[in-house]
Amino acid sequence: MQLGSIVSSLKAPAAETLQELSRFSALWNQDPEEQVRAFLQSEPSLTEFSSQICFYSTLEEQISELPALRLVGPILFDSEQLKLSLAQECRLWKRAFGAALNRQASAGMSDMLSFMDGLTKRLQRPITDLEDVRGAMAALREVREAEVRMDASIGPVEESFALLQKHELLFSDGNAERVDGLAYGWKNLSALVLQNQNTLVKIGPGMKADLLAAAQSFQGCVQRFCADYDRRGPGVDGVDPAEANERLQSFQAEFDQLWRKYTTYSGGEELFGLTINEYPELQRIRRELSLLSKLYSLHTAVTGSVAGYYDILWADLNIEKINAELQEFQNRIRKLPKALKEWQAFKDLKKSIDDFTETCPLLHLMANKAMLRRHWTRLSDLTSHSFQVESESFCLRNIMEAPLLKHKEDVEDVCIGAMKERDIEAKLKDVVAEWSAQTLSFATFRTRGELLLRGAETAEKISMMEDSLMVLTSLLSNRYNAPFKPSIQLWVQKLSNTSEIIEKWLSVQNLWIYLEAVFVGGDIAKQLPQISGSGWTTVRYGRGSSRTSFRGRGPRSYGRMDGAYPVSGRRQAPIPHPNP
Repeated sequence: MQLGSIVSSLKAPAAETLQELSRFSALWNQDPEEQVRAFLQSEPSLTEFSSQICFYSTLEEQISELPALRLVGPILFDSEQLKLSLAQECRLWKRAFGAALNRQASAGMSDMLSFMDGLTKRLQRPITDLEDVRGAMAALREVREAEVRMDASIGPVEESFALLQKHELLFSDGNAERVDGLAYGWKNLSALVLQNQNTLVKIGPGMKADLLAAAQSFQGCVQRFCADYDRRGPGVDGVDPAEANERLQSFQAEFDQLWRKYTTYSGGEELFGLTINEYPELQRIRRELSLLSKLYSLHTAVTGSVAGYYDILWADLNIEKINAELQEFQNRIRKLPKALKEWQAFKDLKKSIDDFTETCPLLHLMANKAMLRRHWTRLSDLTSHSFQVESESFCLRNIMEAPLLKHKEDVEDVCIGAMKERDIEAKLKDVVAEWSAQTLSFATFRTRGELLLRGAETAEKISMMEDSLMVLTSLLSNRYNAPFKPSIQLWVQKLSNTSEIIEKWLSVQNLWIYLEAVFVGGDIAKQLPQISGSGWTTVRYGRGSSRTSFRGRGPRSYGRMDGAYPVSGRRQAPIPHPNP
């Protein structure tokens, strides 16, 4: 009880001690990296960085001033380790903000040093001609434009590294040492600018005179080039595309040299305040060369691709891939400027792509597996061109040399006919295969053995014959049946005769069943003893088999059998095949 009273009495002093330490709770409740990222999103200034770093430096001092021992009633608290941990956390926070400031200041310093190094190299070049004058003037102009920005940026960068130095935030990237050369480099660049300005003033009059003489000579060069271009340039009518492409390369190289001179001289005229000479013909040729370059670059790509198509073996032809590439070429030619569409080279290129694209459906039909030798022979007769399809070296070139588009409709008809003939052949083979394996089944009649055709099965086969005859009749009326017409007619005759024979067979069979009962038993058998005793004979159905049947005045067999019968025991006989 007394111990509980003592503990209760210590709660208030202990709470006061903890409350005093709660002002440092941000050190362990928050993550420094996350806080720095949130801080950078507000694009802080150097003053705000300084405020943050100073805050944690002050906090570190406050932690160091905390007493090492604390007495709470009879209990003595040792806070030395707590102070060390809090001070370490403070340094981590301060270093996180210092690293962010170091990265920001280093990036700005690197940009400025790179800018100064580039301009220094350009301004150190000796000035010997107008091109050098233009380069020096451009560099001087850039220095003038950047002067205010550099003066406003060098100070904050130096202050940033000074702030890091003050709070002993050192980094091993070497930027703290480089900052000393920032102001010195800018000072040297300013001196170099003044030197170049004096040089330009000194050599200006001589350069101006040289410029006027060079411009006068340049005008003559431009006139000769324009006249030569109009007389034998790549855009002259009637020039072969391959030769036009060569001329384009030649004139483009010559034009590039003239254009560099034009840029130099016009820049010099602007520098010295002279009237800038315009060369409208040179500008026109520049536009034309640009358009022709687009046209003939596409022409070269198309020509190369088509030449590659021609060398593809017929057996390896991939029409879908060629179609996709041609579609891409068509899309590119549609995107060419409208000014090109009146040029003959454009029309020829478009026609080449369109003709090949139009030929692709024909190639797709001709590559069908249904195309046989007789079809290629017909194509040869139509186009007066030989197609050696069986050759291993037969390639697309051998196809494209034929006038396919001239006989487009006839070629399509032959290819479509080949596919139709393949369908006809497949259906005919199905009919032949179906009826080459059919057999007739016999049923036992009383004690006389297997004498009778089974009615249900035979009726089903007659129905199947009618279906097959309908298929054959449709094939017979198809205009593409010429290669198979004799076979179709033969099987129409076979199935028609067989169906008729079986129907008569069943009729005779039914009549025989009725008469057998009449003549074998009863009063008629007694009254006609001679007939009943001698009216039976044996009819042979096949090799080594015989059946007993009634001998009438008609023929002794029900139909002539073709060939050997299928092995089916003595219970089946093949469907009779009539004589053709």
